[in-house]
Amino acid sequence: MKRNIVFIVLSFFYLQVFSGDFNNNRIQPYSENPYYWQYNGRPVFLIGGSSQDNLFQIENLEEELDLIQSVGGNYVRNTMSSRDVGNVAPFEKSDGLYDPDTFNEEYWKRLERFLELTAERNIFVQIEIWAFHDFTGYWPENSWNPSNNKLFTEYNTNLKTEAYGNNRTYVHNFFHSVPSLNNDVLLLSYQKRFVDKLLSYSLKYDHVLYCITNEIFSQYSTDWGWYWAEYLKNKADESGVGIEVTEMYQEVNLEHDQHKASLDFSETFTFLDMSQNSFNCDQEHWDLLQYVRHYIRESPRPINHTKTYGGQLYWTSGANHGVERFWRNILGGAASTRFHRAYGGGGIGISERAQKNILSASMLAKEYNFFSSIPDNNSDMLFEREPDEAYPAKNGDNDIVVYFPDGGQVILNLTGLSPRYRLRWLNIESAEWIDSRERIIEGGCIFELAAPFKGNWVALLSCKEE
Repeated sequence: MKRNIVFIVLSFFYLQVFSGDFNNNRIQPYSENPYYWQYNGRPVFLIGGSSQDNLFQIENLEEELDLIQSVGGNYVRNTMSSRDVGNVAPFEKSDGLYDPDTFNEEYWKRLERFLELTAERNIFVQIEIWAFHDFTGYWPENSWNPSNNKLFTEYNTNLKTEAYGNNRTYVHNFFHSVPSLNNDVLLLSYQKRFVDKLLSYSLKYDHVLYCITNEIFSQYSTDWGWYWAEYLKNKADESGVGIEVTEMYQEVNLEHDQHKASLDFSETFTFLDMSQNSFNCDQEHWDLLQYVRHYIRESPRPINHTKTYGGQLYWTSGANHGVERFWRNILGGAASTRFHRAYGGGGIGISERAQKNILSASMLAKEYNFFSSIPDNNSDMLFEREPDEAYPAKNGDNDIVVYFPDGGQVILNLTGLSPRYRLRWLNIESAEWIDSRERIIEGGCIFELAAPFKGNWVALLSCKEE
């Protein structure tokens, strides 16, 4: 065999007790290329989409997970949020107020069921513990708000009852509770109690990644994320379990100083989530991902994109841009990419279009070894290329992939490479290999590579054995 077949979805062996095998088999950075993930000792690429962010709270959970799995998806996001219709809060309610001393067992049963069902279906989970926007725009209804809570007041904690905005002029004291900031002893004790309860379920599973906060804004101290990263890892260590932890910052410019708080601290944040890059479009989107890969080259870690924006909301720039970002993430060396929820207009979720793209990605992964792939960050392999016209990558087998966001043609430089290549075209939107477009290409030369039509295409050039 020329190379081992790479499977994008690996079999789960659900473990109900902690052991050395648990840590060896859990999801963790790939030992041979830490830009990617491994599970059960083998590399795995994470792709997905889902209808909601707090997936554990939805009614048709099994059906949605089955759908994700059926199209080759293996990755979902789960915020611990309670803000949507039909959701339940983490605390019981009596006399019209939430009691933080009494957990709402229905909330935690939903989480447990979600973890069980995803494990059974080989779907990896990225949990976001603190759903930032629940505490800003949705604060008046939040169960932690002193006006809704039996225990917390504006006198025994630093919490305020009034609404908080999401702009950079507000600082919510919920995110300043840690000892180095407000040292809000009462609030912090209940925050820990919440996290401990969460971990009592999630640490039983080896397919879970942990993100502390959803896109926390830049006016907040990085001490918040650092504190919880250490807390999570210490609790996991006490249970004999290894886990991977990150923080997600709101700043859309990945070169901004806010991101240095995770980029520069590989021991604290063992992977990165750069979802906010999907505010950016076209060549800038690609270039910023390449900036991050280059920045962490001395301590490479998986770069996740648990949210890929592109939907009806104006700031997402539309669904076409969402698809393009999804594929630039894949070709650009990210470890995961997932379509953001369609609910609210931020993405295309698990719509029919998302399904086709997820399926196309899984089809490509069966033919191309991403785990030895290196993106051509400056597109040096291409001549006569316009900005954002095409994006190439090459793996250790000298196989080449080129992504065209909207058709086009470039000159591909094969000088010094394989004697012969088999060229195939993948129609991303229909999830089909176009057999009529197959060609044998002589290596060691340059040639014109033209997409069959307008729209999203991937060219795969596989080294052809004599």
